[in-house]
Amino acid sequence: MPSNTGTPRAVRIIRFLTQFVTGSILLALAAWFYHFATKPYQIRYFVEPSSIQPRGFQASVYSAADVNSPVLVTVDCHGDNVEDLTYRPVLEESRGWSFRELLPAVGEAKPFLTTTAAFSVDEVADRHVRGGLASWHKLEDSNLEDRVKSLLRQQAPRVTQQELDLIADNFLKLSNRHDTTTLKLPASLSREAQGRLRLELNRIEEEWERDVATVTAAWLQRWQTLTGTALLVTPNGIGGTTPIYLSMPPMREGTGIGFGVVHEAIYPATPDPDIKLSVGDASVYKANSWKELKLPSVLLAATEHLRMTAILILTCGIAIAVFLSYRSWPKRLSDPDLYNRARQYQSEELWEELRRRNAWVEPYIVSSFLVHRAGVPGPEVMTFFWRTIRETLNTTQADADSPLQVQLAIQTTLDLAIQNVIP
Repeated sequence: MPSNTGTPRAVRIIRFLTQFVTGSILLALAAWFYHFATKPYQIRYFVEPSSIQPRGFQASVYSAADVNSPVLVTVDCHGDNVEDLTYRPVLEESRGWSFRELLPAVGEAKPFLTTTAAFSVDEVADRHVRGGLASWHKLEDSNLEDRVKSLLRQQAPRVTQQELDLIADNFLKLSNRHDTTTLKLPASLSREAQGRLRLELNRIEEEWERDVATVTAAWLQRWQTLTGTALLVTPNGIGGTTPIYLSMPPMREGTGIGFGVVHEAIYPATPDPDIKLSVGDASVYKANSWKELKLPSVLLAATEHLRMTAILILTCGIAIAVFLSYRSWPKRLSDPDLYNRARQYQSEELWEELRRRNAWVEPYIVSSFLVHRAGVPGPEVMTFFWRTIRETLNTTQADADSPLQVQLAIQTTLDLAIQNVIP
């Protein structure tokens, strides 16, 4: 008796398992590539010697996806000899900016003009002149020295110039210039005069620190307004010290920026600058060449994880092959096996394959109708005869052992059906 289970249970189970395994592998592969493989390559950068400044280097940053978090850049040039910091969005119509060149536009820097320094504010801002940010730090110290010496001349007019210079030098070398109790003063000054002088020196130091903080805030604010990035400096203020922290806004897919650092030593005679980029808590990929900046993240991930990628692709390929093999299960059956299974199971795909292989049936029906002058049968008639063949064979217990027996069984059933329809 025929079974009403349709497609054999074993085939259905294998199909389900292969579908499940294939889908799981594809989902795992996609999740792995996004979370563990491609995500580190969403932001990548490449560092190379600057083509403009022989004493500098240029870092190019590229975003392969939209990033919602700011990009933090940390630069450590292994010293305090930084001259300049440059910035330019490389994939947008924007000019490049030089941090030192912004100084003349900062009005708060005018009080730091000094006559004793070997350079001026304009020379600090000129990128063709050595010094830059490191010179600005020296200009700050020179300004403080001028203020201290001017104060000493007013408060201690009877002290010799040599003693004044010594007092100023000792004051500038104090680790904490707000604590003047350890400062040695000439014995020619009374205790009261010494007390007033110590207070005045502390006042000069506080005024100078406020002026330095004002210039620093105005300078950094101008940089942020023009570039859209936030530059963070060390507690000592702007100068040639490192590390340098640059906070860039979230980047859109396909955009990039370039930033550079110029220092006194010729690159790469000094140790390579230690550049680190991060987006939130995640690190950023450091490209080995300029071409890697715009490579698809999938290719970079596959290159970096060759073994894991090969295993996943091979496993996925095997699962897909097995699935396709059982998906076309009836096509792999021999004619007798297909015939016998079609009789045993009420499976539409088995009967569709049996009908496809026995294409001679429909011309045979047409010729029989024409012989009996019954006209040309339509598709409904063809479907009726195949349904009759199917119902008849389902109630037959005879199996076929060869393709010829299959054809004879179908033809015999078909002849009986035709005789019943066409007397």
